Amino acid sequence: MILAVLSLALVKARRWPLISYCVIFFFLNHAIEASFISLDIIYEHRNYLPSMLFFVPISLFFIELLKRFEHRLAFRNFFMLALTLLIMLHGITVYIQNNIWKNGLSLWSDNVDKAPGVQHARINLATAYMNDGRFQDALAELSKVLASLASNTSADSDKKARAHGLMGECFYIQGDFDKALMHYRESIKYVPNSHQFYYRIAEIMRQREAFPLAAEDAIKKAIPLKNDVANYHLTYSRLLLKKKSTNLAKKEVKIALMLNPDSVDAYKIMAEIMKQERRDLLAEHFARIALMKERQQ
Repeated sequence: MILAVLSLALVKARRWPLISYCVIFFFLNHAIEASFISLDIIYEHRNYLPSMLFFVPISLFFIELLKRFEHRLAFRNFFMLALTLLIMLHGITVYIQNNIWKNGLSLWSDNVDKAPGVQHARINLATAYMNDGRFQDALAELSKVLASLASNTSADSDKKARAHGLMGECFYIQGDFDKALMHYRESIKYVPNSHQFYYRIAEIMRQREAFPLAAEDAIKKAIPLKNDVANYHLTYSRLLLKKKSTNLAKKEVKIALMLNPDSVDAYKIMAEIMKQERRDLLAEHFARIALMKERQQ
C-alpha cells in the first residue's frame, strides 16, 4: 500500500509537484523515525517531523472544495464550519498532548507506557525520578533496565553503563557508599572512559582513609579523561597533601583556581598547604580569602 502511494506520488510529480513532495516527505521520514529497525529513537516525537507537511495536501483539498462551491452558499458554509471544527479539534488535542511535555517525569512516564521495551526511555525516566528526589522509584526503573539487558550482548554496553552509573549516583546521594562503589565499577567495565565515576570512586576512597592508593589511582584515571574539572584537581591535591607532597598539591590547586577562580575549597586547601610548609602568614592570607569567598556565595 505504501509503495503504491509512493509510486503514484512519483508518477504525478510533474502534475502535482507540491503534493507529491509532501507524500514522499511523509513516508521517507517515517522510514527513519518509525522504522522497524531498532534505532532507539521511537519516542513521542517520532511523528512530528514526518507530519510537518502532512496538512498541506489537506489544506489544498479544502481550498479546492471552497472554490468548487463558491456559488453555493450552504455548501461553502458547511465546509468552512467543518474546517473550523477540525482546526479547533486539533488545537484541543495539541493542548492535551502538551501536558505530557510539562516536565521530565510526565514526558518519560508517557514514553515508558507507550514503549515499555525501549530502555533509553526507562533510563531517562529514572533520571527524572532522581532529579525529583524519588530515589527508590529511580532504582526500581534502573533494576528493570538491568534485568532486561542481563541476557543481551555487549551491543547494549552503553545502556548498561548508564544504568549502573545512575544506580551508583542514587546510592551515593543516599550515603550507601558500598553499593555506590559496586555500581560505579560495573559502569566502568562497560564504558572505561567514565571520568565522573572514577572521580566518585576517588572521593569515596579518600574519605575512607585506609584506601589512599585506591583513591589516587582512581583520580589519576579521571583527570586525563576530563582535565578541565576543578573538583578533580582539588581531590588530587587533597590526596597529595596527605602524602605531604606540597609542591604537587600546589600545582593541582593552581590548575583548579584557573578553572574556577571562586572556588572556596581551593583557597582552603592552599591554606592547609601553607600550614604544612609552616608559612603561617600565607596560610592566614588564603584562609581569609576562603572566608571572604564563602560569604560572597
